[in-house]
Amino acid sequence: AYDVNPATHELTVRWQWNCNSAGPWYGQGYHNYCVGDVDMDGRDEIVFGSMVIDDNGKGLSTTGLGHGDAEHLGDFNPYVPGLEFFACNEDNPNNNYRNATTSEIYYRSVGGRDDGRSMCGNFSNDYYGALAYSSYDGGISCVANKNVGASGNGVATNFRIYWDGDLCEETQDYSNGKNSAIGIYKYKKGRIDLLTGSMTNNDTKGTPCYQGDLFGDWREEIIARTKDNKIRIYTTTIPTEWRNYTL
Repeated sequence: AYDVNPATHELTVRWQWNCNSAGPWYGQGYHNYCVGDVDMDGRDEIVFGSMVIDDNGKGLSTTGLGHGDAEHLGDFNPYVPGLEFFACNEDNPNNNYRNATTSEIYYRSVGGRDDGRSMCGNFSNDYYGALAYSSYDGGISCVANKNVGASGNGVATNFRIYWDGDLCEETQDYSNGKNSAIGIYKYKKGRIDLLTGSMTNNDTKGTPCYQGDLFGDWREEIIARTKDNKIRIYTTTIPTEWRNYTL
């Protein structure tokens, strides 16, 4: 973490995290991390897979479950203060749903092989709060803390996105295997849109170039490459009756 001198623009290190030595933090990281104020003190923490680094650069909590590939941080249970976290596991397959501050596990499924994908979001009004899915387990209620058997049809375990006109979330993924056109998928409906001419990146990871609310509509756009590496911005054409103010 760096501080910036406002006069000289010089960067100075405030703290540095290193967990290369044996201990509770070793080997707990993922391929990515999430940033959020999990302990509600007004400063962001780094949720790095199976562990949480406090804003002061010290370890806050860990499950000790080790490495995995995909993770999701958010207010998945709106009836409990604070944030929750859902992730798949590789070292200790296959997933866990937990308190993002204390790492207390609310739900866990145990399997025998790497569970390489996970997804969590508010996909249906049939269930309170968010639903969570992973490659080998799905339909987990983030309010009831159990598998409620919610169909995984239309939930791609890759990226979540706000795309159509309602207030539920959709997901995006490649449509025909690695490095193919991006598809938009909706709970119980399957694919609802195909971004013709686009191509995903990173082979099996199926990532876009960028995803986010670029134009202030509250729904999100996708920046994607074409086959000849041109850049395109794709946006929904579906009308909505909702207006939510964003940055």
